[in-house]
Formats: sequence, structure tokens, C-alpha cells
Amino acid sequence: MIQVLIILGAISFCAPFIIWMVVRFLDKQRQRPMYYKKQIIGFSFLVCFLLMILFLGLSIALSL
Repeated sequence: MIQVLIILGAISFCAPFIIWMVVRFLDKQRQRPMYYKKQIIGFSFLVCFLLMILFLGLSIALSL
């Protein structure tokens, strides 16, 4: 169980960077700026880092 939470924490750490790369790729394909991309990237970083803290905190709490 603890290993699963650590893996989920690692995935949630990497997820916003993948979302950021996808948004940049889509922006370059359209050749025009996406005005809402800053909100998407900021929100995804916030949510994923909060999930990472939650998963890693749960894994630490369960290991004690």
C-alpha cells in the first residue's frame, strides 16, 4: 500500500509537466496563442502538487 502511494505521488509530480508539454504542443500546432493556457497550467500544477503532498503524507503516516 505504501509503495502504491509513493508511485502515485511520483506520477502526480510528473503530471503537470506532461500537461504543460501537451498545451505547448497544441499551442504551436494552432499557430496562435491560447489565452487560457496560463490558467490551465497553473491549476494543473497546483492540483498535482497538492495530490503529491497528500499521497506522500499518507505513505509516511501509514509507515509509522
